[in-house]
Parts: sequence; structure tokens; C-alpha cells
Amino acid sequence: MLAVQEPWWIVYAVLALGVGGGAVVWASRLEARTIETWRRFATDRGLRFVIDPSPWYRGKSFHLEGEVRGIAFRIEKWVVRRGKNSQVYTRLTASGPELVERELSVLPNHFGTRLAKLFAKDARPTGDEAFDAKFRVYPQGSDEPREVLHEAARAKLCELDRLDELVLRGGTVTLRWFRLERSPEKLQRAIEAAVTLFARPQVPVGH
Repeated sequence: MLAVQEPWWIVYAVLALGVGGGAVVWASRLEARTIETWRRFATDRGLRFVIDPSPWYRGKSFHLEGEVRGIAFRIEKWVVRRGKNSQVYTRLTASGPELVERELSVLPNHFGTRLAKLFAKDARPTGDEAFDAKFRVYPQGSDEPREVLHEAARAKLCELDRLDELVLRGGTVTLRWFRLERSPEKLQRAIEAAVTLFARPQVPVGH
């Protein structure tokens, strides 16, 4: 009886290997297309594209970097590993003049965010109905969210299709969203949002 069943196990094993191998090939081709998209994006805008050294079993690691209106930035493939599981994000980091005295974070306004922050400090609204409907702001210091996230910055952030987290620390801005971004237009929007945060409107003398 066992001899009769053994060929089926072989078939199952071959099918499993085939599915697994197909997934690896598909992921590899998708990443190759993304790398080419990022390379063209960098070339078209005078930015620098770099493939970072990394062990083969971790997959390719790469980033692009440059400067816009005096603000240096870097966009990279960012992998978060938790045990045997991992998630890939796109992360943009920009550096410029100091924006906040202490950390200020912006998270999407959905049930998961509210649940995670249930026992944390309350969010502080900006007073912008469209922005507050989409995001929740958590300042750790006395920084006024509406001043830090000024009108132009809020408008740019609202244009982003996906944003899992925005963190401001001193003069550093970090945006992170799930999955590796393959759209040049969305990469451009993220850069504009980060750079706009540093473009605070000038307050007239006497105000």
C-alpha cells in the first residue's frame, strides 16, 4: 500500500517546489523592474542610484539620494524583520533645519492606529478638517502641530496615497509606507511632501 502511495508524495513535493520556485522568480523579476524604475527616476532627475552590498539571502538592497532646494534626502528599500517574517517598506529620510524640539509623529487615522495608541498620549488635531480626517498627530513636546505641519505641508501629505508613518525628529523627516514603491509619480510626491515640510511660511514682523 505504501509503495502505491509514494508516487503521490513525489508529485506533491514537485508541485510545492514548483509553486515556491515560481514565487521566487516572480518576486525577483518584480524587484528587477523596480530597480530599473528607480534607476531611470534617479537619472532623469540628476539623483544618485546605489545598489548596496548585502548577503544574497536577504535580497538586493538599494537606495537613491539627492538634494532638492537645499534639503538632502534618501529613498530606500527598507525591510523590517520579526522572527522568520519580514515586511518590505519604502522609506524616505530628509534632513534640513530643525523642525521640532521633540519627536512628532503622524499616523493614518484608522481603527488600528487608534487602538495602538489607546494608552498613549492623545492625538492633537491641527484644525484642518481634511487633514485630521486622514491623519492623527502625536507630538511628544510642546510643538504646535498646526505650525509644524503648515498648510502647504498638510496639502502635500494629503496627496500621498499611502503613508504608514511620518516622524519628525529635530531636523530629520522620515516617511515610511508599506511595500516597495514602483510608481515614479508617487516617489516624486513623497519627495515634495518631505521637502515642503522644511518650507515654513514666513511670519510677518509684529505677529
